[in-house]
Amino acid sequence: MRSFCSKYVALLFLLLSALFATITGGCVSAPQEVKNLTFETVLGSEGSQVYFDTSRPPIGPAVITNKTEWEYFGPYSKPPNTPLPIIDFKDEFIIGYTVLVVGYARFVTILNVTQSAGVINITLATYRWPGVQTTPEQIDRYPHHFVRIKKSELLQKGNLTFMFTDISGEPLGNVTRFIP
Repeated sequence: MRSFCSKYVALLFLLLSALFATITGGCVSAPQEVKNLTFETVLGSEGSQVYFDTSRPPIGPAVITNKTEWEYFGPYSKPPNTPLPIIDFKDEFIIGYTVLVVGYARFVTILNVTQSAGVINITLATYRWPGVQTTPEQIDRYPHHFVRIKKSELLQKGNLTFMFTDISGEPLGNVTRFIP
């Protein structure tokens, strides 16, 4: 009788071990690859100002994937009549961020862009110079930074979520766009 019980206990132990391995195997995943994406400034930079018609200022995150979206920024870039850089939207796209000036000189700079699976993380610094007051003619200025990224740099394409985060870790917004 003793060997009969021992066999069932051993069998029960093996079944429970297999069940546990199956359950935990589904919960534990391999670490995902994180890739630093190379980018190049195409519009703005630290301390840049762009002037927008105040009835439609595109404040916050932007992901630009075609010429029509890109040309929207043309009439508002300064100095006046400065053509926008030519972007080959077949092979690249643009990400950017714009802030609103409120009382002090504000600046924005994209510092780092990484991708992990379907998420692109953009780390940027938004800061102001302490004590530097803006003048009334500067109230409609929007500091910005726009960069181009080659599609060949991406780990994957398709529907991607772009997460914009301040260097302090504060979320600044996200955008989901299809990148072919």
